[in-house]
Formats: sequence, C-alpha cells, structure tokens
Amino acid sequence: MLPLTLPRLALLRALAALAGVCLLPSAALPHGGFDERIAKANQAVAASPTDSEAWLVRADVQRRHGDFEAALRDLAEVDRLSPGLPRTLYFRGLVAMDAGRHAEAEALLRGFLVHEPTHPAGLEARARVLLALGRPLDAARAYDLVIVQQPTPVPDHYVARANAYAASGGAHVDTAIQGLDEGLSVMGAIITLERIAIDLELRRGNTDAALRRLDHITARSPRREMWLARRGEILAGAGRNAEAKESFALALSELERLSSGKRQTPAMARLEASLHQNLETLAPAAGPKAP
Repeated sequence: MLPLTLPRLALLRALAALAGVCLLPSAALPHGGFDERIAKANQAVAASPTDSEAWLVRADVQRRHGDFEAALRDLAEVDRLSPGLPRTLYFRGLVAMDAGRHAEAEALLRGFLVHEPTHPAGLEARARVLLALGRPLDAARAYDLVIVQQPTPVPDHYVARANAYAASGGAHVDTAIQGLDEGLSVMGAIITLERIAIDLELRRGNTDAALRRLDHITARSPRREMWLARRGEILAGAGRNAEAKESFALALSELERLSSGKRQTPAMARLEASLHQNLETLAPAAGPKAP
C-alpha cells in the first residue's frame, strides 16, 4: 500500500471537496444571531410568564449558546408550570448531551421516548449519545428507527448508521454496506454514501467491489481526474501496480486537458504533484548500466 504522504492527503482532501463534505467539526461553526434570538425569547417570556412553551424556547436558545445552567433554570420553571411534561425530558437530555454528561443524557432521552417513541429528533439525539458512550451497535439500531421515522430521508442519518455498524466490527460491516445501498436506492446517487461504501468494501477486502462502485461514479462524473487517481490508490494498495500506474497516467491525462485556470487551483496543483509522485513510486527501478 502507498504511504500516507502529502500527495496522498492532497488526493483525499480533493475527493472530500468534490463530494461536498464539510470537514469542520460542529463546535467550530459560528453561533451567529444569539443576541437577537435571546432578546426575542426574553420578550416572549416577559409577555407570557405562565406559558411553558415560551420557557422551553428560551431554554433551547440558552442551550445552543452553551449556557447550560441558564437552560436548566428555564426548564425548572417549565417543570413548575407544567409538571410531567414529556418534552422537558427531551430538552434536559439535549442539555446533558451538549454538556458531555452522556449517561445522564441517554437516561433522559430514553425516558422521553417512552412517551413519544417515534419522535425523530429524540431518536437521533439518543443515537448520538449511544455513540458517545461507546455503544455503536445500539446506536446503529437507534439510527434504524431514526431512518424509519424521518418523513424525508436525510443522507447524514444513513452515513451515521453506516459508521456505527462499521464501528461494531465483524459481520456488521456487511450490514453497514447494505444500509448505504438502501440509502442510495431511496435517494439516488449521493457521493458521500458511495464513498463510504467504497471504503467499507476495501475494509472487508473486496477490492473488485470497491472498484466497481468507483467506476460507476467515474462514468457519470464530468470531472474524472480525481476518481481515476483514487482508482490508482486502490489498485496500488492491492498490489496491482501495473493497473495502478495506468489509472494514475489516465488521471494525469485528464488533468492536463483542463484549462490553465482550473489546473492551477491549489487542489489541482496538489493532485498533479500526487500523481507524479505515485507514478514515480511505481516506476520500475533502473537496471545496472552496461559495461
């Protein structure tokens, strides 16, 4: 297998960009608009201090901003105004989850789902908590329920379920791939799902299946250079160096057909460097000079 060199990383980044994958963690995204939201929530509470819904809304605004103590104070007021309201368990579970108290969050969300067993957001939150608790198989089965109950299919749910099944190891990797294929049949060709399926095929040692999936993507893609480069990576990893070299050369040929403007972008420059290095790596060593 080729080493994870800088050109290899460049290829992976380029593929991620092509697939539209966001690599930033959610914690790195801006909150934005909190002052406006909290001002509106404060006004609603002041206008209707006995309306538990207004307190719930403000509690969630506080939670999203990371002010967990303020959120819990508002939820305590909801308990006083509407004792036994199931949704309070849900919001308390979200606060505990965001605060990193995962065991507490799981218990709260499980209690909420006793009252509303088909609540999509509640099911998803519990699935995420189960993952955080190191229970990937339970999380995967929770995502099964999320997908069934979600009115509109959400690609991220299929991704999360596949990752959870794959993390469970063994035969569950096969189940992960089956779930991705289910998502593809429901939602059509989604690159993110296809890429994960390729990675999982490779994980279970099925190089030919991975290549078939990749070939389907390449055949319909208007830009083939990155997919051909990925094909070369897979072939090289399988020790099929002659085929890998051919794929790398085809990728380079596709790249050279691009306009100078497109070819000189940072992503394409990194890809070109990666292709040249991989071709050099696969080139046969020079024999001894004749006397």
